[in-house]
Amino acid sequence: MIMQPEWITQELFDEAIEIVKKKKPEIVKNLKKMRFESLNEGKIAQIMHLGLFSEEAPTIDRLHNFIMIAQENTSL
Repeated sequence: MIMQPEWITQELFDEAIEIVKKKKPEIVKNLKKMRFESLNEGKIAQIMHLGLFSEEAPTIDRLHNFIMIAQENTSL
C-alpha cells in the first residue's frame, strides 16, 4: 500500500493505469493486481526516530508506553 494525496481519485488512478498500459504493455499483468481503495485504520500512534536503527529501542519503548497508557485511559 502507498498512501495517496486526497486529490487522487479513482478516475485519475484509472487514467494512469491506461497510460501505463499503452506505454509499457509488458507489465499489463502486474497492473491487474493494482487497486485503488480507502482504508480506515481506526486509532493509530506513530513516532519519528532520529538516529541509527541500532539505537531505536528507546523510541519504540516510548511509543509502546504511550499506546498502553492511551488504552488504559479510553474504552476501546
